[in-house]
Amino acid sequence: MACQLRLRAVSLVTQFSRDKREGKKRQLIILVGYEVCSKLLNFQVYRGNDVETGKHEDVHGIELCTRLPTTTVAAFVEKCGRMVGLPLQSVLFTHDLMGFSVPKSGVALLSLTSGEVTVRKQKEDADDNEVLCNYGTKLPSQIIPYSTLAGEHPFIEWCGTTNATALTATLSELVKRHNKATALPRLESAQQVLDSLLTKFHEAAEARHARSQWTTTVPPSPFQTRLMKHDYALERLSLREVRFHKWIYEDFKKSPGDRPSVVEIPGDTATRRP
Repeated sequence: MACQLRLRAVSLVTQFSRDKREGKKRQLIILVGYEVCSKLLNFQVYRGNDVETGKHEDVHGIELCTRLPTTTVAAFVEKCGRMVGLPLQSVLFTHDLMGFSVPKSGVALLSLTSGEVTVRKQKEDADDNEVLCNYGTKLPSQIIPYSTLAGEHPFIEWCGTTNATALTATLSELVKRHNKATALPRLESAQQVLDSLLTKFHEAAEARHARSQWTTTVPPSPFQTRLMKHDYALERLSLREVRFHKWIYEDFKKSPGDRPSVVEIPGDTATRRP
């Protein structure tokens, strides 16, 4: 299974139900991940600060997040990798999420450990937890950043009758039903094959070690060595954890990735930063 993760960001200037009463607006970003082979879906909701606006104002007064920090994207990719439980061959951006340029020579790798993009030579080995990243098009003129929607949009109207917690819960149920019906059977089969291969190569290495008079430990096979460079796959979530995964939204200040803490309070907003 050559796992390929596709990412897309949906950005909105919207109002939750309490925002409408208080005459405030906020930016909402939903980062969506789709693994092509297993058809697994994952998402993360980022809720921006509320900003007071006049009756005739649109996005004025809101400092929009137009690029996601690489640390935010890397953390999301790492989570997707743990849900898939298999090494990711590549991450494909359907638009410009982070503002990085495609290298003229070599390849771009997203480090899930440091949260940085590294350019390496074409045949140079990737470091631990580095995943090849690219765009869906090879034409630079077609690589555009994500846009922020405002005004009359069905999703924006939907937000006006709910709150961040309820919105995230609704999306969670949709994604759970999809993953249970479509992704989990594929993941179970693929992970069984991977585990079988690991056992096969380990037993072969033990047999070679038993015939050798010079080695005191069983060296890992090339297959095991390649796999060990993908820690997120070795630390996979169980299929039960994937099936019953509980999504929660995150707040952001100037951009997603700040990850300030949130606490639950009763009432319409359901959550608010202390």
